[in-house]
Amino acid sequence: MIHIVLGDVLSDQGKTDDAIAEYRKAIELAPRDAAPHSSLGAALSDQGKTDDAIAEYRKAIELAPRDAAPHSSLGAALNDQHKTDEAIAEYNAAIRLDPKNAYPVPWLYLARARSGAQIAAAELETNGKKLKQPGWPYPVVQLFLGRRTPEATLALAISILGNGACCGATVRRPWWR
Repeated sequence: MIHIVLGDVLSDQGKTDDAIAEYRKAIELAPRDAAPHSSLGAALSDQGKTDDAIAEYRKAIELAPRDAAPHSSLGAALNDQHKTDEAIAEYNAAIRLDPKNAYPVPWLYLARARSGAQIAAAELETNGKKLKQPGWPYPVVQLFLGRRTPEATLALAISILGNGACCGATVRRPWWR
């Protein structure tokens, strides 16, 4: 849908308010489509409107319960609010729905580590081996295991993902410090 694509472009340009308006137009035109709800959730999260983002992710899950992506995004938003047990449940749902998707793995580790789980590092080590190495996001796993510095991880993110890329390890740095 054109409004989602336009919203994504505007979001990439840092025009979050305009992106939100486009995502809302997409929702008006296709209220049963989960994608604009997920995109709106991400834009709201970028603005620090975590409660509103959570509502959008939950709506996306309601509309597309077998889609792993909104579960992962909801996990991140819940972790931002220190709702660790709920975040863990969402990351586990994302991994269960799409076991080949590597992105929830390091974030599940962070949530489990935050909760005080003793097996968190061993679990990340095991699951990290399943990731495409040395491809992204394996360097984030190395960061969380203490094998790579935040600065080196961010530099690698920029080299792999392009200038202006924002590494999740930087965004979520307060979780593990």
